[in-house]
Amino acid sequence: LGLRADWTRVFAEAAKLDKALEIDCYPDRQDLNVSLLKLARAAGTRISLGTDAHHPWQLEFIHLG
Repeated sequence: LGLRADWTRVFAEAAKLDKALEIDCYPDRQDLNVSLLKLARAAGTRISLGTDAHHPWQLEFIHLG
């Protein structure tokens, strides 16, 4: 289940290009797990937390991040 990728390479390239990875903090999304976030952090990749809210009530999901 989930996206398969060469995460070490993805995170290294994101860091090299100064791009952030987005975590949506929305319950139905399949975001990066904690292990992958630690790998991203080790690579120097920036992480962006957001709600991906499409309605005002969805802003409450930020606490899931």
